[in-house]
Amino acid sequence: MSAAKSLRIEGNKFERIVDNAIETENKAADVHISGNEIIDAFMPVSWQPLGGTPWPGPVYIHGNMITSTPAVTALWKSVDYPEAAFKIGAHDNNWKPFNKQMADVPRDSVSVPGNGFLVYNNTVSMPGARFLERTNGTASRKLLNFHFFNNVLLVEPEMNKGTAMTADTGIIFERNVAKSEVLAGHGGTVSKDGAITDPPAGTLRDNAPGSSMTVGVGPDWKSPVVGPQAE
Repeated sequence: MSAAKSLRIEGNKFERIVDNAIETENKAADVHISGNEIIDAFMPVSWQPLGGTPWPGPVYIHGNMITSTPAVTALWKSVDYPEAAFKIGAHDNNWKPFNKQMADVPRDSVSVPGNGFLVYNNTVSMPGARFLERTNGTASRKLLNFHFFNNVLLVEPEMNKGTAMTADTGIIFERNVAKSEVLAGHGGTVSKDGAITDPPAGTLRDNAPGSSMTVGVGPDWKSPVVGPQAE
């Protein structure tokens, strides 16, 4: 979605998608993605602008169930292009001459405007998939004002080509249940299978609408009812 303003994507089911299910891209602002179910999407959510500043944001992603079935994960691995839960980055093409507003914009980092790119109270279960695909050509570009908190992240703590997820990307992690200390973050829980036996207390943030102390989507989450309904 480009140039979207005050957009709500809520209560949908996205299934068997050979790309991103939801793309937050050029100059989108105040985007809320909540209560959706995403199944077998190659890279479910992306933030990859190509139109330069203003960068997309703020973006709020919460209360979503994101899963991948073993057969689909194996299929992507068989062609040597494994899935990733999130695709994030600003390609060098943002600084092409036709984006004149970029002439004095530093290239060493990108920062989401406003409250940021907030990902919270989601359950992501994609065993065998990587956590992050960094947009091509952006391996050293810091990702600022990206926050992941109170999530279950059952994914491999890896980036492009199986590179280990490190703490120097600029992304902030807090109180997640995840397979590595980096993804779990401050106050989080490392769990190899995603089990929540003693969930962390969680984090409430004033700038995160609908956030709760629950880790992941919580026990009351229900798959959205979609499509035509009989009266």
